[in-house]
Amino acid sequence: MNKIQYQYKNTNIETLINALTELYDKLITQPIQEFYENIYNLDTAVNIGLDLWGERLNFPRTIKYIDEITGKESAVTLQDDEYRLILQIVTLKLYTKMSVPGINKTLKELFAFYNARAYTVDNQDMTYVNFVFLWEIPDYLKQAFNNYDLLPHPMAVGTRYREAFAQIFGFKGQNLSNNLYRSIFHKREEGGNK
Repeated sequence: MNKIQYQYKNTNIETLINALTELYDKLITQPIQEFYENIYNLDTAVNIGLDLWGERLNFPRTIKYIDEITGKESAVTLQDDEYRLILQIVTLKLYTKMSVPGINKTLKELFAFYNARAYTVDNQDMTYVNFVFLWEIPDYLKQAFNNYDLLPHPMAVGTRYREAFAQIFGFKGQNLSNNLYRSIFHKREEGGNK
């Protein structure tokens, strides 16, 4: 296209070619880009795109569960970001090697995007795969874990999950940069007190 534009520079054909290029971008390139971002790519899909993904992955946007307090059936409709996370977890079952190292690898890749950490622990007795989440699990995700077979696991092996909050030990909240220079660990300048 650049060669054609250069050949017909400063002519009516140049104007025509520029108009055709703009029209092509408007009618072809932009709709394809929008389709990719809003529907085809699960990481960026929104609204109807996520609904289509949910239909293909056989996971509903509205999660039904039994309320522990009232004992009645309740439901929660997920927002786009919540639904996207659940659908991403569902897709883990499609391409994960169902071993503890394989599951840990895919969990690390998925939750790194969300600045969170999770891993699995094997009981060595083929009963359960234990998932440990190092962050507070939102209620909608707990309901999805409890009521749907969401987490990846080998055949005939169940899943359990738990939250493990990191307890910080050490010098959190202290001004270490100033205190370090007043300590014996700081290298003093030549000629100073030793």
